[in-house]
Amino acid sequence: MRRYSTDYATYQLIDISRKVTTVVTMTKTSSSSSQGSSGSQRIDFDALYRGESPGEGIAPTAKPPWDTGAPSESVVGWQTRGWVHGDVLDIGCGLGDNAIYLAEKGHTVTGLDISPTALTTAEQRARDAGVEVHFAVADSTKLEATPTRSTP
Repeated sequence: MRRYSTDYATYQLIDISRKVTTVVTMTKTSSSSSQGSSGSQRIDFDALYRGESPGEGIAPTAKPPWDTGAPSESVVGWQTRGWVHGDVLDIGCGLGDNAIYLAEKGHTVTGLDISPTALTTAEQRARDAGVEVHFAVADSTKLEATPTRSTP
């Protein structure tokens, strides 16, 4: 099994899918070090989705804390208010819950994530929901070309 990990420039990941907002800052690291100059650490998201430790000193978890099995409240609100139009690109789609929800509402959806393990689960969830979502492995911090969409 291939492992996918990424070096990040400083980014903040904000998880708004829960009542509490969680902010994680990741800093670009060199390939020879697992920590950047600020002490921030590289996160191996594929390991995290496999239930393994995603980085040095980080305990493994059975499932990611954001895996609710449901779309985020904000995405549901945007759709309900009519703010989502046309095709949807879900960058960092993870387990696909938002992508699947929007496909159920009639949108053509492409979901990108760095973790093949997450996308395997997302594909199964989409099949279980009876919707078509195109999922592709991609590092959204290094997108150089648009993923090609397969047509049925």
